[in-house]
Order: sequence, then C-alpha cells, then structure tokens
Amino acid sequence: KEDNTVTTDESEDHGGSEDIGMNPDKEVVVEEEEPPTRATETPSKSPVTVPPTFPPTRSPTKYPTKSPTPSPTTSPTESPTWPPTHSPTRSPTRSPTKSPTVSPTVSPTKENVVAPTEPIKPGQFYFSNIESGPLVGHTTQDSTSIWAFHGQGRTMQLAYRRYGDSISFTTQMPPRPNNNNAALVTVDGLEENTDYVYELSVDSTVVARGQFKTAPAFKPGKFEYLLTSCMNIDAYKGYPDQPVWDHALEKNPDFAIMAGDTIYLTEQDWTSDTREVIYDRAWYRNMRQRNEPHFAKVIGSMPTYSAWDDHEYGSNNAEKNQPGKDNSLKVFRDVWANPGYGTPEIRGNFYDYYWGDVHFIVLDNRWYRDRNTQTQLGSAQKNWLYDKLKTSKGSFKVIVNGCDIMEAGYGRDVDEIGRVVRDNNIYGVIFNAGDIHRNEFKQMTNGNWPYPVTQYTSSGIARDNWM
Repeated sequence: KEDNTVTTDESEDHGGSEDIGMNPDKEVVVEEEEPPTRATETPSKSPVTVPPTFPPTRSPTKYPTKSPTPSPTTSPTESPTWPPTHSPTRSPTRSPTKSPTVSPTVSPTKENVVAPTEPIKPGQFYFSNIESGPLVGHTTQDSTSIWAFHGQGRTMQLAYRRYGDSISFTTQMPPRPNNNNAALVTVDGLEENTDYVYELSVDSTVVARGQFKTAPAFKPGKFEYLLTSCMNIDAYKGYPDQPVWDHALEKNPDFAIMAGDTIYLTEQDWTSDTREVIYDRAWYRNMRQRNEPHFAKVIGSMPTYSAWDDHEYGSNNAEKNQPGKDNSLKVFRDVWANPGYGTPEIRGNFYDYYWGDVHFIVLDNRWYRDRNTQTQLGSAQKNWLYDKLKTSKGSFKVIVNGCDIMEAGYGRDVDEIGRVVRDNNIYGVIFNAGDIHRNEFKQMTNGNWPYPVTQYTSSGIARDNWM
C-alpha cells in the first residue's frame, strides 16, 4: 500500500424536508444518551498493582468475556439465522456536540508505578484482553477520551500518566447501558503535546493498555496525520489480515482520520422486506474490524476520528431515504469517541475540532444526500458548515467528506461552499476524502472559488479495487 500519511504543509487544491427512511407518520422515540464519564484531577492516595513488565502486543487468549451481542463464528457467508434477519428498530438518540460534564464514579487517585526509561515508540504499550478496544478518541491540548467494550458489563479502572512519570491518576470506567454497555471516559487536566500511557484494569488485573499524545497548542506548527478509508475484514473483496496498519503506525502520525467505509454492511445486515439496517448486525461488523489485531493496535495507540460513508450507513450508494439509518447512527455513536454527532437541531454525523491551529470539519455526506437536488450535504448541514468557516481561527480548514466533494451529479455543494469562501475572504480551505479505493490528488478550477478547489483522497487501505 502507498504511504497514507499527510502533512499540513500548504499545497494546491485539486478537482474532479429530512427523510429518516421510515414511515413519516411514525413517531420516533428519542432515548437519553449516556454521556462519557469525565475525570477530574483531585487525587488521593490509593495503591494499584501494576506489572513491572509489559505484555506482548496482543495476548493469545482473550480475557474471559461474554458479549451481550452474540457473534457468529462462520465466514462472511454466515448463516442468516443469526442475528435474526429482522429485529426491532432501536430508538435513535440526540445529543449536543459536546457531552455535559459529569462526576466520575471514583475520584482520581495517585499511585507509584515503575517509569520506563526508553524513548516511547509507536504502539509500544498496546495490549488488550477485552472484547473490543481500547480506542483513543477525541483529544485536545488538555484532554482525551478513551473508549472500551469489556463484554461482560464490568466496570473497569482507567489509570493514566505522562510517559516517563512515576505518578498515575485513576478513574472508573463504567459500562453505559444505553450504549450497548460500551464504556467511554473523558480525562481532563493533561499537558499539551505530551505523551501519555494508560491501562485498564478489572479487580486489580490489567486487561488492556495503550498510549496517546495530546494535541499541540494553538499556534503555527507542523504535524502529521493518517488519512485513510475503506477497510473490510471479510475475505470477499477484503482482507482478514491487515498488516498494512503496522506500516502506518511506524510513520508515527499524531492522530488518524478514518474517512468512511470503516465496515461494509451487506444484505445480511438489513431486513429482507424493508431493507432496514439492523443494529445488532451493524454492531457485529464493527466488532469484527475492531478485533483485527493490527488495526486494534493503531486505534489504541493514537487519537482516532472517523467520518462515515455509505457502507456504515446502509446499502451501496445509499441516500437520505435509507431505511433504518437511525440504527446506523446509533451504532456509530456507540462504537466511536468523536467530539460530536450533529447538533440538537440538525441530525446526522458531523462535527469539528482543532489540532494545533488547523481546523478539521468532518461532514456527513449520506444523511441528507439527494441526487434530485444535487446535494450530498443538505441545506441545514451546509449552513452549519458556513458558520464554522466564517468563524474559524484555523490557518487551514480541512473539510473531511466520506466521498469526493466534486462528485458528478452533486455539484451544487461545491459551488455554494465556494461562494461563501469567496464572499467572506476565507483562505486555506482544502478537502480530504475516501471512498474510491485509490489514492488521489485532485484539483479543479471553479468560478465560484477564489482559488482552486483541492482534495486529497486516501482510500482502499484494506479493500480491493471494487466500489
């Protein structure tokens, strides 16, 4: 595979009413989403047993677990009898872009640990004996989010410290029943641009470990990130073994962006009559990819963000009328640790964040997609995007989309974005994309833009050349 690492050095651009897919008269029940536990640093003394040596990158035997979601053991042509081809639609959830702060179950505590003396290496500390994870999610100058799925609904203890330090802080990481018992904790009070190591324990037994680096301060600087998309664990058109992730990790990027198609739903994953996406099947697809050991090491060792495209969302080339898309969004929220998922007023899977002085804006190109009106994004999401662009403080504004923003038949979006950029003197806008199963630099002159439209596409890291 080609090198998928992207630097932030300036370069040229390149070119090339909401329908939720259900009965419009049917009332949608919205259940309350459990926010991540947020740790605060008010330490007190408490001993924790920590092994003096670190285990291999992945233990040959998993920590005994029993998932609330059964997992088939057959090949990609598994029997359609599990899960049942029809299951009830799970209630969608809405939440603000930022989760409210809540108190941790147990206040952080200090303990003495043996501090390593060697320079940190990419993926050095990763190991896992839980059913899925850990995953390092949204990370800022002074905070990070850690996701994990134990599999038995057990509360885990998270311990974290600066690399090379002898002081750790700990907090509880309870399962969230409304999120299929996946755990998510947000840790504050960290130092900018600093390496940290962390571990998860159950009953004083370490069950997982990883590392991450916090974001740099908001100022001009250089960093590297991994941009990629399109990964399939299934043997048909995909790769059950994905060592390419080791090559990506060796490049030591600061963080990763998955630009969509992180799983591939198939006809076994929606109902036969209405073609409605089944929550349990979509969850199962994500767990299979998460347990690919090379991929698992990446997401446990660096901050990882994700957009989606059609194959997490529904059927191939799905648009706004995809049946069961509320289930697709619910699963996506339950398995990732992004900073947001739409807004309380605008549904969908979009959010933004800063890394240094670069503003990343991640879009949802499926929820409002409508070929009849030539839009991938819909008017409400575009208005949100325009507000972000107008108020952005970033030297660059990197817009991440699941597929080509200049895709034929959807030209309205790039034209309208260009007019906002031109009329408001907004500079430094570039696009990142996935979807096409090849790497591509694309630049196009558009009369609505004051400078060429530029897009970097990185696609097909674990998927053959088939759309």
